[in-house]
Amino acid sequence: MNKPQVNTIYFGGGTPTRIGADNLAKIIDTISAHFDISLLVELTIECNPFPQDEVLSIIETITRRYHTFVRIRRSIGIQTFDEEVLQESGRLYSFPAICDFLRKLRNIKQINNIYNLDFIAFGKRNTDAQWQSILRDADRRHFFQKLILSGMADGISLYTLELFPGSDRYNQQIQQTTHIKD
Repeated sequence: MNKPQVNTIYFGGGTPTRIGADNLAKIIDTISAHFDISLLVELTIECNPFPQDEVLSIIETITRRYHTFVRIRRSIGIQTFDEEVLQESGRLYSFPAICDFLRKLRNIKQINNIYNLDFIAFGKRNTDAQWQSILRDADRRHFFQKLILSGMADGISLYTLELFPGSDRYNQQIQQTTHIKD
């Protein structure tokens, strides 16, 4: 009996790397056992740059194990280069840590690796008093420009941060707004 064909495998939802390389591999291998992946176009795994060594190890392990895959995309949640926004959004990494992560990531890139960097756009700190778009810090703006021109990133995604009712960040925002009105 022929197995059904699968063309892409996508691990998303923010941090699937939290389950580790071995568990990701078990899922991929289980998919391979039950589906025909001979024409697989892309394996995508979302991740964040923290914990740095763990995430880099997972990227290296998956790349080695599935080196025959045509394309392995990493969608990496950089979010922002703004320390204040990183802190306020509960990220456990800083701008210097992002820089270090990106340098190490560049050094382990293989021919079949695609890196997509995800950034939050249109937040309260993305405009000045005249509503002109800005990246506040000139050094970080320069770093971003150099990053884009380097070609290390194969894609850049910009998205708005959505706060969903019931989430910790949403509840914090409601409490801050209520506190300001009082």
